[in-house]
Amino acid sequence: MACTTCCIFQSLTPVTTYLPSICLIADDLAVIGPPIDDLDLVIYTLNGLAQNFKEFTTSTSSRDTPIDYEIFLQHEDHLQSSAPVKANYANRQK
Repeated sequence: MACTTCCIFQSLTPVTTYLPSICLIADDLAVIGPPIDDLDLVIYTLNGLAQNFKEFTTSTSSRDTPIDYEIFLQHEDHLQSSAPVKANYANRQK
């Protein structure tokens, strides 16, 4: 049953869509069988995050304290606000 949850990936969807979809699947699975352990659910969720969450996933996995939904949102906001800076170069002739 947990295999359904471990195969969900964020891809291009925002975290605000990805996380609730994981919770819905976990709730649906709990109706037909034993609920997914919270730690397993966090692991599946972190493993499904997009590549730009790699550092976040690594640092979150090594924490001693539990993580919450707000941490995901803060990181996504940080990623969106720190888009790469592109400089325009104008070639001027004298």
